[in-house]
Amino acid sequence: MIRSPARIAAVLGLAFAAACVLPWRAATAAPPSHAEMVALGARLYRDGITTEGRPLTAVTRTGEPVLGTQTYCVTCHRPSGFGSSEGGVYTPPITGPILFAPTKLHRYDYRFADMYKQIQPPGYNNRIHAPLIRPAFTTASLGVLLRTGRNPAGAIMREMPRYTLSDRDVAALSAYLKTLSAKLSPGVGARDMQFATIFTADVPPARRRAVVDTLRAYFRWTNRNTDDDIGRPGFSPFYRSGFVPTYRDWVLHVWILHGPARTWRAQLDADLAAQPVFAEVSGIVDGPWAPVGRFCDDHRLPCIFPQTELPSQQDGIDTYSIQFSDGLFLEARVMARFIAEQHPKARVIHEIVAPGPYGSEPAATFAAAVARALPGAKLAVTQVADGGGWARALRAASGGADVLVVWPGAHPAAAIAALRQQDPATPLILLPESATRAAKAALSGKLAARVRLTRPTVLPTAVNPESFRTRNWLAARGVGVAAPRAEFEAYYAARLLRAAVNRLVDDYYRDYLVEWVEEEAENSLDPGVYPHLALAPGQRHASSGAYVVRLDPAAQGGIRAVTPWIVP
Repeated sequence: MIRSPARIAAVLGLAFAAACVLPWRAATAAPPSHAEMVALGARLYRDGITTEGRPLTAVTRTGEPVLGTQTYCVTCHRPSGFGSSEGGVYTPPITGPILFAPTKLHRYDYRFADMYKQIQPPGYNNRIHAPLIRPAFTTASLGVLLRTGRNPAGAIMREMPRYTLSDRDVAALSAYLKTLSAKLSPGVGARDMQFATIFTADVPPARRRAVVDTLRAYFRWTNRNTDDDIGRPGFSPFYRSGFVPTYRDWVLHVWILHGPARTWRAQLDADLAAQPVFAEVSGIVDGPWAPVGRFCDDHRLPCIFPQTELPSQQDGIDTYSIQFSDGLFLEARVMARFIAEQHPKARVIHEIVAPGPYGSEPAATFAAAVARALPGAKLAVTQVADGGGWARALRAASGGADVLVVWPGAHPAAAIAALRQQDPATPLILLPESATRAAKAALSGKLAARVRLTRPTVLPTAVNPESFRTRNWLAARGVGVAAPRAEFEAYYAARLLRAAVNRLVDDYYRDYLVEWVEEEAENSLDPGVYPHLALAPGQRHASSGAYVVRLDPAAQGGIRAVTPWIVP
């Protein structure tokens, strides 16, 4: 993802966006303001661009050139500035309160074992647990470190690149680092943390209730555990008493979006202004997530695993919507790859597209994917004028197509009924997962044999012990499993949020929360909706593939996989 200078300025909420667009001045001009220097330092830190607009250059301590994103400070020190560890290499925190203050012992010594459960070589562990004594950094000593790898105590930082930087570059970076994770994020009080969950008004009440009841049950359970620990001063099972001062009660706010998507941003801005929150969790948006996603990005607000079939498609550290998968866009790409691999001689592909974004948006993604995978194929598109136009559309598409792709949108039952009535002779008919229930109920015989559906979730034959644990957890707290997928996804989002918040200890910064969400997603918390969930740094879709299945009344769940897991 390319991050423009103006984007960085907007992220920082600065009024001086021009400092990034016109980053340097003539020698006779007035010097840049402090806000402009912070913006320039942010660009250097996050995008590897100097104050003169050139890419950063650096070498290793042995003189080898450092290339590409490896020169970016953010690659190792992360957006929060709290550092990282990987492959036996530890990158220390460089946030303002840490870097520009003297240290006697490494600040994470006493809780490192809890926060980094990793097998590392002896030299790594020795370095982590060894006393680290140094005076506070200054802008001048920061420049020495960046250029030579030597810190204010005279120690050589072996993994630190040696940069070619001007004094102005160092001053700009110093100005930015002094602001980095220097103030707790909004939504965190002395005794509580505020969270929101977002719904559109047209979400069926039963689905909304399923998610809200699950979240509220999880919040009550979390707060009871917090209150229990706080009420027993001096206890120390697993050293938990040492963390009591960091505990916060969780408070949930339900935000409902009304009207068309173009009005959502103003509603969300008003909700956030009235009640600042630390993060958004779960919720259901009926329609494109993109307007909500832009709100999350502009406010740097983590939006953790919302339920949507039209998610934001961007990845990158400037993207704050963390999603289960790429939804219908993923299914469209899987369909294109399936055709290219299993039916490479297909020459005519016909799309039937429902009205509205649930039809048009995945159809556009499919068309682009087919153009790449099967450049010689002809793609025809028939738009369904309204919910009752399926029969006419299918009649128009019934002749000469090798593959028929149907995007039923909000009308799967109507689309399947028309498909059954028309019974097109097309050898292969592809449908998204949302049509599975209607297809199983209405299709049979030779028509059913030609139908294939994408399946981005687990197969009915999959067994995940966490699914039983989740059902029991919900039942024990009076939450009936009325909408299993909605409740399971809400439970997972809340459970992952709790795991990540626990890792923050008392460093309540939104970027740091995102980094721990990425880390904790690798653990086995998924209650069995998806085969596997994982996030790499900057990755925003935790599941990246799907099966293709056929209808089979004799199989468990009425479907059977015809492909392995496809990652397009």
